[in-house]
Amino acid sequence: MFEGPPKFNPDIPRGNPEDGSSPESKGKGQNEKLKSEREISAEQWEHRKEIVEKLEGLEFLYDTDKIIFLLVFTGEKSGGHIGIVYRLDTSDYTEEEFRNRGRKLQDFLEENKVSYYSREIEPQRATNGEIILKQLDFYLAKDIESLEKIKEAVDEHDERKFGLAMGYPQTAVEAFVSTEDPFTKPDLLFVEPIEVEFSEERSFLFFRMSKEHWHEELEVVKRWARTIKEVAPQLYEEITSQPLQKEYIDALRKEQPERFQELLNSQQALEFIRKRDEELYGELAKERLGI
Repeated sequence: MFEGPPKFNPDIPRGNPEDGSSPESKGKGQNEKLKSEREISAEQWEHRKEIVEKLEGLEFLYDTDKIIFLLVFTGEKSGGHIGIVYRLDTSDYTEEEFRNRGRKLQDFLEENKVSYYSREIEPQRATNGEIILKQLDFYLAKDIESLEKIKEAVDEHDERKFGLAMGYPQTAVEAFVSTEDPFTKPDLLFVEPIEVEFSEERSFLFFRMSKEHWHEELEVVKRWARTIKEVAPQLYEEITSQPLQKEYIDALRKEQPERFQELLNSQQALEFIRKRDEELYGELAKERLGI
């Protein structure tokens, strides 16, 4: 459900994918830093184009990180998390560069008067005790009050407080925390409708929608998408025009035939695919007709 600690959701592919997965933070943070600034001024908003350009210059950030920053910066989201990860076995950069990335992000946040809380979590170790992963966590907030709520939730490992502090819909948060184990027993969570999975808004979904209130929760996601489209149209275009993975469609056909049939039966989802990949759309349209 969450884009950062206390827990990470392996089912949401758009987290902070240093290597395609999101590690769970363990232990208490080290070198914690709490930085508070005033709320976004009118002058800053006027210079948002320049801010977006500088944000794009932080090439080590993923598009999802940039979206999260902008949603917090504009006040559309009360909080957000950006993680910088260094895997000793697979990262193609040094620990020095890992530290440098953290300093660059910190400087950017301070330059733009964004309230944030940072910490380095305890390193993850292999069974032989060897360190295999290091991570810097940055928690962003639209104001100091929101930042205090995030810090409290992280310190207490409180999922409910964390979700609300991050600005997720309350109905989604309540469903998440009411489930015994939301990652393996999603009985109170909703597998998103096929029309949501195959939509532009899917790129802006940072939480798991609840079974009973996903319609209302989707409106929040749509609002986030509209904000990014207004503030950073080029970033929006890059994110929403990424090519579809035909391998995923093939896997859906073989491993989840009922889900695949939902796709074939949804004209809305097929139209989304048509915009991205005309050839793939043609194949699916023929399959829908039994040709």
